[in-house]
Amino acid sequence: MLTVKECAALVNGLSEHTVRQLVAQDKVAYVRAGSGVRGKILVSKSSLLKYLGVTS
Repeated sequence: MLTVKECAALVNGLSEHTVRQLVAQDKVAYVRAGSGVRGKILVSKSSLLKYLGVTS
């Protein structure tokens, strides 16, 4: 599981905003660590790379 910032750093040309948009549209697997909508977003690395078609 990666933070939004880590996801953006992992894939060249991917912004934090784009990662948040993918989460909002339920296009990648994620969980929120913490309470409510203000919790930290943790994205599944394999789900993100699969969606983007990037090989790790």
